[in-house]
Amino acid sequence: MLKELLWVGGGWARHIVPEHEEIAARLALGDEQLFDDLLAHDLPVLLLADLQAVPARQRHG
Repeated sequence: MLKELLWVGGGWARHIVPEHEEIAARLALGDEQLFDDLLAHDLPVLLLADLQAVPARQRHG
């Protein structure tokens, strides 16, 4: 359900609702699937996160 609240659009137009970008960035630090989805569909949102907090195993994956 959380994903439905964060994302809009489909395919290449899929992106995080602008009002939720900071929330999505913070959530992505603890959610590998969300992190990977942001990498694929809305990379600029990850720039809002504290990427140093990403677990080492996720950084090297």
